[in-house]
Amino acid sequence: MAHFEEIHTSNASHEGWPYSEAVRAGDFIFVAGVAAEDETTGQIIGATIVEQTHKTFHRIAGILRHADADLRDICRLSVHLNNIEDFGEFSAAYAEIFHWTPKPTRITRGSALAPGLLLEVECTVYKPK
Repeated sequence: MAHFEEIHTSNASHEGWPYSEAVRAGDFIFVAGVAAEDETTGQIIGATIVEQTHKTFHRIAGILRHADADLRDICRLSVHLNNIEDFGEFSAAYAEIFHWTPKPTRITRGSALAPGLLLEVECTVYKPK
C-alpha cells in the first residue's frame, strides 16, 4: 500500500474543498491546480496574464515552502490558459520566473476556467526526504 502525506498549508481559501492542495508521495510532491487567488479570501488577484502568472507562482512557492521545497525543485508543470492567445505573454513571464536551467518540462493548453481566472497551474516536484 502506498503512503501519501498531505502537505498542510493553512490556506483558508482552500478549506472545504474535496482534494488536497499538495501531497507528498515518497520523494515527489504533487501540487493541485493553483491560480492567482488571495490565500485568505479566495479573491482573484491581477487583471493581466502577467500579473496572474507572477501571483500564481508566488502561491506555488508558498505551498512548496511547507514541504521544504522551492520552485527549483519543480520538474513538471501543466499550465491551463483561459485564452490560448495569452501564450506569448505567459511564456515571457514564465521565463522571468524560471530563469535557470534546466527548466521544468511543461505543457500549456487552452482550458475553460472560472470567470476572471486567466491561468491555473499544477506541478510535480522532486524533493528527496
